[in-house]
Amino acid sequence: MPEKILLFESNKIIIDFNKLKPDDYSFKFGSYFGTSFAQKIITIKDPKYITNDKSPNKKFYPISILHEIGHSKLHKSPPNKKPVGLIKYEMEAWEYALEEIKDKKLKYNAEELQKFISKCLKSYIKNNHA
Repeated sequence: MPEKILLFESNKIIIDFNKLKPDDYSFKFGSYFGTSFAQKIITIKDPKYITNDKSPNKKFYPISILHEIGHSKLHKSPPNKKPVGLIKYEMEAWEYALEEIKDKKLKYNAEELQKFISKCLKSYIKNNHA
C-alpha cells in the first residue's frame, strides 16, 4: 500500500490526500478507482493503467481521488442500485471533490470537467444496470 499520495506542482505539494481521507482508511493501487467500506480501503487507479497522456483519466486523476475520498467521508455503505439512489450517492462524492478543488485552487476547464463527471455518472448507471 502506498505510504503517501501527494499532488505536486512546481516542486510544491498542492494536496496531501492522506490528510483528507478518514484516519481509519488506507489507500491501495489497483486497475480502477473505488471505495471499500467493509475493508476501509480507497483504491486508486494505478498510473501504469493510464497509458494515454491525453486521457481524461490522467487529466482528472486528482479529482477522481478526491471523489473516492468523498465516498469514504460521506457514506457508510454502497448505494442501492436504483438510479435515484446511485446518482445521489455519486453526486455527493463529486460535490465533495468539486469543493476540495475549489478550496485547493486547482484549475480545471469547467466544461471539460462537467463532461468528465457526466461520462462517469452515465457509466455508473450502465455498469450497474440501474
